[in-house]
Amino acid sequence: MFLLQQLILTSSIGMGESDKPVMRYSTSEMAKDVLEIINHLGWTAERELHVSGVSMGGMIAQELVRFNLL
Repeated sequence: MFLLQQLILTSSIGMGESDKPVMRYSTSEMAKDVLEIINHLGWTAERELHVSGVSMGGMIAQELVRFNLL
């Protein structure tokens, strides 16, 4: 039996080469952006997703859990 695993890496708004908003952008808003990506990919079934982040990515992951967005 083979288990298919997929991985996505995101660049948060204002980081790297992504758009830089004029106004302040919170980690809660960044978490909602990640949720939009997850929903777009159809990764919505229970226990289908593992989220990990380092530094600000960790804060975004905590926001996803804190607001039960996953």
